[in-house]
Amino acid sequence: MSEKKTPRDPAAGRHHVEVVAGAIARDGTYLLCRRPGGSNMEGHWEFPGGKVKEGETQEEALRRELEEELGIEVLVAGHLSTVEYSYPHLDITLHLFSCPSFEGEPRKLYHSAIAWVRGAEIDRDSLVPSNLPFLDILP
Repeated sequence: MSEKKTPRDPAAGRHHVEVVAGAIARDGTYLLCRRPGGSNMEGHWEFPGGKVKEGETQEEALRRELEEELGIEVLVAGHLSTVEYSYPHLDITLHLFSCPSFEGEPRKLYHSAIAWVRGAEIDRDSLVPSNLPFLDILP
């Protein structure tokens, strides 16, 4: 399983990873997932998704990640936003996609918790920092 990594600053050992996330909507709410213990940003909430593997399109990566982490099949309807973000250990390009429908019921296959939350009620302090800009574009 290879990740799509491109060194940005070889002297500093920094890597760049392309990441996708889904704005999965149901009844005016969005699905948020809490990062599990032992992971980066553990305990913080995020829009679900993950890394794009080499040879995958962004949409393929999102469908794969949501199947692996939540056990659902999603309709990826369109690109909503892209954010460049630098964590202390990693630079990411994060693409948010609209997922207006899905099959199956989301389950905690990876995350420590999942919740349906109205966009205006998402707690900014508990969200991973790279996801914060997305709150400004949610309907």
